[in-house]
Amino acid sequence: MPVVKFALENKEAAVEKGTLLVHAVRAAGIWLETPCSGTGCCGKCKVQVSSLSALELLPASRPLAENEQQVGWVLACRAQVYQNVTVYYSKAQDVSLHIVGDGMSRKVTRHPAFDKKSCGAKTQVLYADGSSGLEDGDTTADAYGAVIDIGTTTLAAALVDCLTGKEVASVSALNPQCAYAQDVVRRIVGDGKAVGICGSGLIDLVGELVRTGVIETSGRLIKPDMCHLPETLRSRLAVYNGKPAFQVAPDVYLTQMDIRQVQLAKSAIRAGIDAMLMRTKISACDLDRVYIAGSFGFHLREESLFHIGMLPQTLAGKLTFVGNTSKSGGVLLLLDQTSREDVKHLVSKIPCIELADDANFEKMFVQHMKFGMGQ
Repeated sequence: MPVVKFALENKEAAVEKGTLLVHAVRAAGIWLETPCSGTGCCGKCKVQVSSLSALELLPASRPLAENEQQVGWVLACRAQVYQNVTVYYSKAQDVSLHIVGDGMSRKVTRHPAFDKKSCGAKTQVLYADGSSGLEDGDTTADAYGAVIDIGTTTLAAALVDCLTGKEVASVSALNPQCAYAQDVVRRIVGDGKAVGICGSGLIDLVGELVRTGVIETSGRLIKPDMCHLPETLRSRLAVYNGKPAFQVAPDVYLTQMDIRQVQLAKSAIRAGIDAMLMRTKISACDLDRVYIAGSFGFHLREESLFHIGMLPQTLAGKLTFVGNTSKSGGVLLLLDQTSREDVKHLVSKIPCIELADDANFEKMFVQHMKFGMGQ
């Protein structure tokens, strides 16, 4: 079996012949994101290897430039391992991500869904649903609960003292499933070398390029010889892999495909918003407040959302970024039984709109493909 060594991480993995290099990376316990699910179109799993002859390269939707391949760069999702090989550099280890662990919540009145009663050598635990349990000794002074938030991109958990309402400890991490497919393009590392653009940074970047005219409302990058942009912007209009691109950093480019993905995402969100407003017969002007939740949403800038047309301009000044409300909401439900009943009541009243069944959704989706604050 060929052995894949990872010099930077000081790890190795023995794999069957023909194994994709990306699977060897994961077998060694190394984090490597593949947002395109291994189709070779995003270029984000690029690594450098000691010998190309040890691998068989499969066709990729978006292959690397020839000069990159000549010095050993390959797409891990499109390279099969047949001989021993060393990976000298992996972008996986340069990736850092700040995960928002807290979120806005209302004031909590402590009324947990369980109670404890000392019974001599035992403590009886009584639950709101009528069930019960026994614990050894007198544990009435110890009452803890756990809140677990399983998100698409991130995971978060908290240990809570149900007697005081205080969070004793918390942890967070990337969800392993997002290594296979996700909407985050790439993250930029602290003060180190830029290796890409994070999801919220992509929204900001595209928003600013739309505002300054580098990106047309159609989503196309403007041609360098047909624009009157400042030299600082015009000089960054480049060609990457034979196609127009905008150079963000020495090795980081925003491509037409990246811009297209932003268009598709923002159009779907905007069309979904319009569908909800139409179904409830409410105008965007009638909305008093819009809450944007989640770790990803917390890092967005209000003006960027309007520049790309993701939200109606009439909502300017009405946005509140509330952070990880999944976790804070979980803590609320853990500490207050009354809140659980309130949530059950609300859920029974909220209708679910299936966009696939909405006759106007496709029309609205196409309508909102264009960028701009007027959308």
